[in-house]
Amino acid sequence: MERSKADSFTAFLLEKQRLKAMDEASQQSGATPLTLLSTLAAVWSRDSLNRKTSTRTTKNQ
Repeated sequence: MERSKADSFTAFLLEKQRLKAMDEASQQSGATPLTLLSTLAAVWSRDSLNRKTSTRTTKNQ
């Protein structure tokens, strides 16, 4: 089934508007790939330190 040029252009504009709205929402929340990676790294390093500390405490007792 073939679309008319007007329908195709309308679909294009709607998709462009949807992507722009998604981009603006992610910028407002601050959820960029870099901030997510930074947050995950911080959580991982904190958990890693907690595991090392609890292991040392257990060995010393």
